[in-house]
Amino acid sequence: MAADPNVSVGGAVVRDLQEGKVVLVASFLTRKVLDEWSTTYLEDPDVHERLPVVAVALEEAQRVLSASRDRESNVFPRVAREGRKFKVGLCAVTQQPKLLDDELLSQFNTFFVLGLADEKDRNILRSSSKQDISALGPEIQTLMPGECLVANLEAPFAVPAKVHLYDDVVRSAEPPPARLEAVPANVSALVD
Repeated sequence: MAADPNVSVGGAVVRDLQEGKVVLVASFLTRKVLDEWSTTYLEDPDVHERLPVVAVALEEAQRVLSASRDRESNVFPRVAREGRKFKVGLCAVTQQPKLLDDELLSQFNTFFVLGLADEKDRNILRSSSKQDISALGPEIQTLMPGECLVANLEAPFAVPAKVHLYDDVVRSAEPPPARLEAVPANVSALVD
């Protein structure tokens, strides 16, 4: 069936959702970006050099990065394995790292480890991290909301960090200073 040029991608997605169809918007967009960036990398390296780095954030990553998922039709494992070469990165968020494919988990360079009560989840992170965090099991288990450990090859040890809620940061920020505009001489201005 030929695509209707009068229907936008967004319109088609909404229509399919209204019809009760499953629509993988993130998969579609990620495939489109990865294809474009990888083609440009191969065909015009100078243009590719000027392309921005794209980070794909994937919530509930265990749903699409598990060992049981179809790797041929699933673009996210490809991004995890080879995306960085094309300036396309993957930020996978999960509360169940034990459900991620081991090979894919080994592709991640940085872990932001929040509190994990499940010992299997802690063990898989300890074995997958490129940095030795094997002694940090008790700390990982007792991290409070917003506390995390950052494990990355660039640091000699896991670095503790505090992650603030975006809404709290925005609410606490001071409003920008008011700008005074010049008022033309023939216009009256009322000032409180």
